[in-house]
Amino acid sequence: MKKRAKSFLIDLIMLPLCFVIAYPILFILIGSFKSRAEFASNPYGWVQEFNLQNYITAFEKSPFLSLLWNNLIIAFGSVIIVTLISAMAAYPVVYHKCRFNNVMKVYLLLGFFIPFQATLLPLYQMYSTLGLMDKVSGIVLLYSAGISLPFFMFVGYMKGIPHEMAEAAMIDGCGIGRIFFRIIFPLTRPVMITVIIFTFFSSWNNYLAPSLFLTSRDKGVLILEVTRAATKNVIDWGRTFAVVTITIIFPFIFFLFTQKYLIKGMASGGVKG
Repeated sequence: MKKRAKSFLIDLIMLPLCFVIAYPILFILIGSFKSRAEFASNPYGWVQEFNLQNYITAFEKSPFLSLLWNNLIIAFGSVIIVTLISAMAAYPVVYHKCRFNNVMKVYLLLGFFIPFQATLLPLYQMYSTLGLMDKVSGIVLLYSAGISLPFFMFVGYMKGIPHEMAEAAMIDGCGIGRIFFRIIFPLTRPVMITVIIFTFFSSWNNYLAPSLFLTSRDKGVLILEVTRAATKNVIDWGRTFAVVTITIIFPFIFFLFTQKYLIKGMASGGVKG
């Protein structure tokens, strides 16, 4: 009875908090179906008549398919590169002790202390020189440099994997590449999934880098389209909310399917580290 009463009390407290957190999303979703006149007369109430015109207008005036494609290339390209590089960098640090490992740790640790904004000017000059401005591949390369946190996550998890497994494989004649890709890397699946989720959302939701390095509209990403819709002289809030809904629907679905793996990965990484 005490456990049931405690559980009921927790639910009673959490339900209002969930509503507070979910209300902005519901407000945007409901507002996306309102006409301009209805939004002006009843901005906070329930929609009187569901209207898809805002979505139709948004797709007619914005290249959403090409922007979504750019987002997917940037997100999944960053995920693949960051996951592989951070795991491959963590492997020698954990399994092959040398003095250079400490230097590498300190170097990557600096990534936590140097803000991205402090590097914008040299990055802009470098991208202009190398011809990477207004290229999706340039944004993928930029995001792929953010391996500091994934590196330390992999290091913490790999420390919990018995070294005897790698040693036994080496005795059997396996090279370093086969040991890493066939034995060690598959065993890091929990923290690997966590790194994938974090990298995906950080690349999908980043606004500053695309706004500076992607100048063409068709080379942009979805979040830039939200800014264009919300910075006009007369804002059509219904259409703006439709653009916001289209922008967040894909990562929202992605999060629904991966949240359980995120929790497992964070818990496993905390125990292993």
